[in-house]
Amino acid sequence: YTIDGGVENFTSVSSGINIISLGQFVWDSLSEGSHTITFFANNTAGNIGSEVIIVNKDTILPVIVVNSPISGANFGIISPEFNLSISDLNLEQFWYTIDGSVENFTSVSSGINIISLGQFVWDSLSEGSHTITFFANDTAGNIDSEVIIVNKDTTLPVIIVNSPNSGADFGINFPEFNLTVTDLNLEQFWYTIDGGVESFASVSSGINIISFGQPVWDSLAEGSHTITFFANDTDGNIGFEVIIVNKDTILPVIVVNSPISGAEFGTTFPDFNLTVSDLNLEQLWYTVDGGAENFVSVSSGINIISLAQPVWDSLTEGSHTITFFANDTAGNLYNIEINIIKVLPSSGGGAIPFGNLYLIFTGIAIIALILIEKRRFKN
Repeated sequence: YTIDGGVENFTSVSSGINIISLGQFVWDSLSEGSHTITFFANNTAGNIGSEVIIVNKDTILPVIVVNSPISGANFGIISPEFNLSISDLNLEQFWYTIDGSVENFTSVSSGINIISLGQFVWDSLSEGSHTITFFANDTAGNIDSEVIIVNKDTTLPVIIVNSPNSGADFGINFPEFNLTVTDLNLEQFWYTIDGGVESFASVSSGINIISFGQPVWDSLAEGSHTITFFANDTDGNIGFEVIIVNKDTILPVIVVNSPISGAEFGTTFPDFNLTVSDLNLEQLWYTVDGGAENFVSVSSGINIISLAQPVWDSLTEGSHTITFFANDTAGNLYNIEINIIKVLPSSGGGAIPFGNLYLIFTGIAIIALILIEKRRFKN
């Protein structure tokens, strides 16, 4: 036989079936591609027969390139797709395994191919890392493989609002939010106020303090506002948490209905008729001449506040300033002052009290009338 019309290679055969081998050394010496093998046989009469066969040498492995995703990429609930470039002139089959399990065959062509595991298969996989191995062979029996690792993460980021409580009241100062944000692959964090513009903030997995800033808080109307915090991870999972805060910058109102400022009181302690108004009223207290704070239970509306007799008895004669304070759950504070005068009856020894003089004069007048009447009867 000859290879590509080259040197004649003689070998011993017999009439019938024979196995002819070129030999590994000869085959290794041949280039890639097509080769013509011509077999010759003659007989003792000088007749020569021949047969030609063409064989193709292909020792080049198929090439598999994973264009995307990169190895180690994270995916959430949606099954990943793999963009592969597969190259081989004599491509025969393509298949893949997940974590070294069952071979999954799929039809591909030489060039770019999109391979999907399928949602059902992806759903069946556990959370965590998975090894995908792609295989391709050609008609010459060459096999190549490429390995990529993907991470399945369908766990939503967790946001916990540690403080304040939902429904908390705030006054003129903007609130701060203490949040615990948890996710192994945390990517972004943002929030909205009343479903408005998304405001992004830098956070890390753990405890974070989030603040709107005073200008934003100042721009909000009085009343209830819904704050929604969002966090996503690199796998596209989104978690959120909602909290409601109430803006209340209106001060409580205290009106002293009676007594009027400057009113005088004697030995009996005064009562104060107050109208106290606030939707979120928390506490009311008063001081006497800037002294100790005295807390009293009140409700929004009319309230009667008494200093109590022991307190009044302890005060000296003269002017005293009573200051009433009220605050609300948002921290707004209001106060009002009223002056009252303590005047005690005179206790001098020589003087006759006016009330006693009145009784004396009344008695004298009655006696005089009786005497006049008696004289009239005598006459």
